[in-house]
Amino acid sequence: MGEELNPYAAPRSQVLADNADDVRLRQEFLRTESHLKACGLLSIYVSILAIMARVVLWHLLSRELGMSYKPWLEIAIGCLPLIAGMGLYLIKRWAGMLAGFLAVLSIGVGLAHLPAGIIEILIQGPLLLFLLNTKTRRILSRDYQSLIRRTPTIKSHAAAWIRPVIVIIALVVIVLCVSR
Repeated sequence: MGEELNPYAAPRSQVLADNADDVRLRQEFLRTESHLKACGLLSIYVSILAIMARVVLWHLLSRELGMSYKPWLEIAIGCLPLIAGMGLYLIKRWAGMLAGFLAVLSIGVGLAHLPAGIIEILIQGPLLLFLLNTKTRRILSRDYQSLIRRTPTIKSHAAAWIRPVIVIIALVVIVLCVSR
């Protein structure tokens, strides 16, 4: 008996093996994807708060105190982290580059404004290290972007740590607003 055709045998297709490799590789990086999405959500949330603060400041200075204050450039610059956060949440390659550039810029501004800038350095430093991590760089590579398109059934969600962080930030903002 040589190689007979067995109608009940499993198919010998390379497509299934390749798809299994894609799924395995995607499962390996799923945790880093979720952390990247959480960083994107955090960036979106903080950017919205910063834009709202600039609008409130504009309202107070121009309407209440009669001072001339035009925050349009500050609001436009404040939209850059918002755009980067949306891109990070959607795992886009360009967003990693924009977020890295903004983190380096924020660290530089924080160094120029020491000791008050230490908070900016403590926030942006770990973000920059995370963006420079090998797994994060792999996720933001072109190869991995095509891997995401080849495995549409695998969905990644934001990491669980983002919910308490957003709640804590919201509580701090509410306490600061109410205490005035």
